[in-house]
Amino acid sequence: MDLKIKWPNDILMSGKKVCGILTELTWLGDKVEKIIIGIGINTSTEAVPHPELITYPASSLEDYFGYKVDRLDLLRKIILEILFLQKKIGSGWFINTLEGFQAFRNELVEVWEDG
Repeated sequence: MDLKIKWPNDILMSGKKVCGILTELTWLGDKVEKIIIGIGINTSTEAVPHPELITYPASSLEDYFGYKVDRLDLLRKIILEILFLQKKIGSGWFINTLEGFQAFRNELVEVWEDG
C-alpha cells in the first residue's frame, strides 16, 4: 500500500487524497496536556467530491480496495494505532517513521498564493 503524508494534513494512497487529519494541542507549561484529533476518511466512492470541485486528485478506500470498508472495524483499528503511537510521539522512532512517509520528499514543489 503506497501511503504518504502530503503536508500539512492529507493522507495519500497511490497519489490520491483519501484522508485529512487536523490536530489541536493544549499545553501545560512545556508539556502537551491534550491532543484533539479530527479525521475525515473517504471510505466510500460517494464520499469523493467530483473532480471539478477539488484541486487535488482524491479517491476512497472502497475504490482502492475494491470493496466496501467496515467503518466500525476501521475505527477500531485507528483507535488501536493511536493508542500505540501515543506512547511514541516525540521519539526518534516516531520522527523517523513520519519522515519516511513524507510525500514529495526531495522533490521540487511549487507554492503559490491565491488572491
